[in-house]
Amino acid sequence: MYYIKITSEDIDLSKFGSIDYIYLELDGDGFPVREIGFNKNNDLVHKHPSANYKYGTYGIFDMSSFDLGNLESELTAENFEKIWNK
Repeated sequence: MYYIKITSEDIDLSKFGSIDYIYLELDGDGFPVREIGFNKNNDLVHKHPSANYKYGTYGIFDMSSFDLGNLESELTAENFEKIWNK
């Protein structure tokens, strides 16, 4: 698994509400498995998969794939789990 952070400086996230940055868990083929989004105040505003958030059913990046050859994990699996379980 790879763990990356995407900010509103990288991609315009404003069309998804108040998300300022998002952590993605990517599988070995570069497809998102889970997403965790936060606003500018570091409040949790998005989780995928989840039935509790607007884009929780389908995700924001669920139809995307990432070139793993150009990416480095930005956090560990353990840190991602800690954030996920908040």
